[in-house]
Amino acid sequence: MTEADVQPSASIASTGKGLRYIGNHCYAYSGTMEPGGEATALNFTTGSGYIVGRFEMNADFKGGGGNDYAVTIKFNENIIVFEQDIANNWLAGDNEFHVIIPPLTVVEGLLKDGGANKDMNLNFTGRVYGAT
Repeated sequence: MTEADVQPSASIASTGKGLRYIGNHCYAYSGTMEPGGEATALNFTTGSGYIVGRFEMNADFKGGGGNDYAVTIKFNENIIVFEQDIANNWLAGDNEFHVIIPPLTVVEGLLKDGGANKDMNLNFTGRVYGAT
């Protein structure tokens, strides 16, 4: 197994739309945001390896009062996950999506809070296989 150099931007405290690598692990943390409708939380292109990972969406469900929360995850503009809650009935654990991401894939994660302006975030963690 080859160990990659740690990028200067690879910090546990680092948030943003991009993907960061530490060895053969990767992550992207949107940070807390108030979409005020729909907004891009994550947007990155994967490298030459495939990734086994998971997305996790968190939101202020109680404070949202049953507003129209949604998460959309796209690979190369194709929707692979769409989950929406309009009745404030999401439970912890319902917001985790396990995926395999092919090499050289454009990944976009969108969050929507129905205009409630409540805190939301989208995280991705994974392991990279077969990278050269």
